[in-house]
Amino acid sequence: MNLVEVEGLRKSFGDKRVLRGFDLSLAAGSVYVLLGRNGAGKSTFVNILLDALEADSGTVKRNFDVKHDVGAVFRRIVSRAACALRIWLRFRLIFSPRSPILIRF
Repeated sequence: MNLVEVEGLRKSFGDKRVLRGFDLSLAAGSVYVLLGRNGAGKSTFVNILLDALEADSGTVKRNFDVKHDVGAVFRRIVSRAACALRIWLRFRLIFSPRSPILIRF
């Protein structure tokens, strides 16, 4: 069973398109990290996922109750794995479009 299913998610702020047809499935029982450049849409996606912001279009199916099942959202990860990942991402983000990257652990 998937914890989250996202299809065709779109969000704009004025003329700036932040999410452009974003699709995603998150399996229950897994840990994910959402990474990307500034302005890639990470915070916008999380805010939509947590019902703090409304999408312009697309669907978000949650198999959890936002008010009862979400206890904390951490802004910063400090670990050796995060440091090694940061080095890889510096190279990766130079050649990637401005879109979020999802990594499953």
